[in-house]
Amino acid sequence: MNSFLGKLRREHKNRAPEVRPPAFIAVLGGFGLVLFGFFAFYMLHIDESLWLAAGFGVFALLGLCLFCTGILYRIRWDKRGFTRRNFLGFSRKYTWSDLRAFSEMNDSYRLYVRDGKIDVQKWEINAMLFLKICKREYSAAHHDHPLPYQPNVKKKTRK
Repeated sequence: MNSFLGKLRREHKNRAPEVRPPAFIAVLGGFGLVLFGFFAFYMLHIDESLWLAAGFGVFALLGLCLFCTGILYRIRWDKRGFTRRNFLGFSRKYTWSDLRAFSEMNDSYRLYVRDGKIDVQKWEINAMLFLKICKREYSAAHHDHPLPYQPNVKKKTRK
């Protein structure tokens, strides 16, 4: 048993570094998908209200989204840049020179890249490490200039 756990630990250390949600996100999503999916089909089967079945179906879809996020969402990086894969499985590659700025919000970091922005939640695994590496690699790619900080400015609302 100890050799099996040691092998798992070594394989975990040898994997490419990545930002990902904790495993409980996928477990929670799978549980919600199965539970609410069962209730939705059950309500349809016993000829209950269609609205009740649709409501359970909506919660089953939310569980599916959580499950897909836990399984598919990743940000992996290496010396050339990083790849972000969203919860639908679509990937986009960025080089370190594609970074433009970053900002910090209450629960996440926002990276501004060449064609938009990427939000990295603070509770995700390796989020802080990824931000440190972004700063270091940007600095290396831009002749020791630091990654610019862009303050999070809220839009003013009219009264």
